[in-house]
Amino acid sequence: MSLRLTPLHSSDGAFLGNLVADGGFGTVESFDDGRGIRVTGSTRILLSSASLDPASNRTNWEHVRFQKLQLLGKRLAFRVDLSAVGCGCNAAVSLVGMPERPPHAESSGYCDIQGYSIPKLDPCVTFDVIEGNSKAVQSTLHTGPGFGRTGRCNQEGCGGNWGRSPSSAAVFGRSGELSSREPFAVEATFPPAEATGALFDVRLSQGSSFSRLLLDSTTMGMCLHGGFMVAVSVNPWWCCRAFTEPSRRVHGRVHTHSPLVARFPAEPPTG
Repeated sequence: MSLRLTPLHSSDGAFLGNLVADGGFGTVESFDDGRGIRVTGSTRILLSSASLDPASNRTNWEHVRFQKLQLLGKRLAFRVDLSAVGCGCNAAVSLVGMPERPPHAESSGYCDIQGYSIPKLDPCVTFDVIEGNSKAVQSTLHTGPGFGRTGRCNQEGCGGNWGRSPSSAAVFGRSGELSSREPFAVEATFPPAEATGALFDVRLSQGSSFSRLLLDSTTMGMCLHGGFMVAVSVNPWWCCRAFTEPSRRVHGRVHTHSPLVARFPAEPPTG
């Protein structure tokens, strides 16, 4: 399978890796000399260290190696624009605990927490650093199987949401203190873990306004030692119910041209 790569650079021009699309019917384009990406339609892209064939600007899965970020004691920062992502869409920047791919693999080998329920998809720990749309966003950690309030970070995950409830709608949304009409900054920090786990802190900011989420997870701490892969996606997941009902999955495909726009930090996320 022939794959097209999209180079990604930090704000100061440092090369971060090549983005490779993994399924879906959407499009991926870069702007500002590769310092930002725009994802339109339902698709998923993965950060890789794949090299290009100079003659065709393409490659195949056999030559793809994913960039795993060693984030323990470090931070990951970027800016996103969800202003055009409406209800019925879930745009996400995620960290995925993918294992190393075998040589000569013919697919991405992508995994995520929903693999416990989806045939032919391997399950693995997934941390959605930010996911949502112009109505609501959240940070969600998924470490194991199950649904509902089980006391664990299962497939529904544990974390924090801004915008879904009437009280948090004042924090994030089209009329929120953090306005979804404009880009905002996301910064996730992963302080060194103690023996009991790892604390991670997600901060959203826009001008002088900000909101934070703090969570602690032993499983997250264990996975940070192995490194996480970055995935950016737009999917037809969320259904908005005027802030009165929890978000729920939407069965069937939503054909959308709502873009997720992301800009990455002034330096590689190494500290």
